[in-house]
Amino acid sequence: MIQQEGDVNQVGLRCLVAGRVQGVFFRASAREQALRLGLTGYARNLPDGRVEVLACGPVEAVARLRDWLRNGPPLAEVTAGPLACPKCGIGHIIEGRRGFGCNRYREGCDFVVWKEVAGRLLDENQIRCLIATGCTGLIQGFNVGGGTRFDDSLRLDDHWRVVLDFPVDEGDSNPGKLE
Repeated sequence: MIQQEGDVNQVGLRCLVAGRVQGVFFRASAREQALRLGLTGYARNLPDGRVEVLACGPVEAVARLRDWLRNGPPLAEVTAGPLACPKCGIGHIIEGRRGFGCNRYREGCDFVVWKEVAGRLLDENQIRCLIATGCTGLIQGFNVGGGTRFDDSLRLDDHWRVVLDFPVDEGDSNPGKLE
């Protein structure tokens, strides 16, 4: 979402929604939903089978539309809809060269999940799971200096940073923090 000039409560959202989203009244349903929420914008089919939705309006209404886009109308099967930023709750996750982060970084949201953690390149499914649920299953092949390899899970801590999910020592003030 991008904030419009002049009104701090107005934002814009652009989502590319994939899956079975054409020929199932996705555009019409998205347009109805947006109008009900008092938003402006458009929904259009793309040649690659996705639907592009652009919406502008109040922060809360745009966030509700983003949540609706995750499932769409009853006949749709959304497979790769927008993933909400768990930190700010307003933005959605975009992919950069080195990580996945909130599209509201210009507005101050610093949420990011780096593609490489402790010498291990994460795949997109592991990153999406971490962002959506706050943790991953066991991941093999982390590496600390000297070639020492280990397996562990990742989680988001109370400050939305990625940490290894090591067992907690009573004396450790910040267990698992990755620097």
